Amino acid sequence: ANPEELTAQRDMLLAIRDSLSRTNEAVNTLDVVVAQVALWAERTTDPAVSAAVGNITSELSVIRAKLIDVNMKQAQLWPSGLHEKFNALFDSVDGADYAPPQQARDVYAELSAQLDELIGKLRYVDKTKVAKLNEMIPAAGLGGYQVARTASRDPASLAQEIARAIHAVDPTIPVYDVRTMNDRMY
Repeated sequence: ANPEELTAQRDMLLAIRDSLSRTNEAVNTLDVVVAQVALWAERTTDPAVSAAVGNITSELSVIRAKLIDVNMKQAQLWPSGLHEKFNALFDSVDGADYAPPQQARDVYAELSAQLDELIGKLRYVDKTKVAKLNEMIPAAGLGGYQVARTASRDPASLAQEIARAIHAVDPTIPVYDVRTMNDRMY
């Protein structure tokens, strides 16, 4: 293989790696949202909140199944989630000593478009259904804003410490939408 072919191979491997990272970030974000909304369902008997949580969880589980499949019970001849498909493509491109063929680039383009679509759906659920749940929570007599003040440190750096302190008192209290006062006001 000549240097141009190896450079093309390296560039595609890096692009696939970046797509795998985006897939993992989407799965992690999705899992955090599901865990947080589940905590709200445990804290209320309000049927509207429970229904909203069920709706969010249902939509996110459909997205998650398309992003990654960790529940395969038996051998399959094909990868089923985007994560597995990107991994298979990575192995295919990595196993050669030449530039990726057009078919590999076409598959990558298709998988990337599917990933963009799923991330868009995840953002849509967050901006619409999770936002609506956040409005329902105070109306159901749950939650509310808590404010922490600091003069000596970057306020954003305290988020993890505050969450740990809250969870030390009651681990079922969801900590969400943590923002600085400037971010909240402007």
